Amino acid sequence: MARREQFQMSLSERQRRKFSESFKQKKVLEIERGQTKVSQICRQYEVSDTAVRH
Repeated sequence: MARREQFQMSLSERQRRKFSESFKQKKVLEIERGQTKVSQICRQYEVSDTAVRH
């Protein structure tokens, strides 16, 4: 079984990304218009479902 220590990431791997307000608004509009799905946004930008929905 894997241990927690094996999954620790270095600081460079854990850099917090920031998306601009205009980018977020554009993605929300795409979802509302049915042009894309939340799951597609999550996959494409490697973010969690929770991050997209809040």
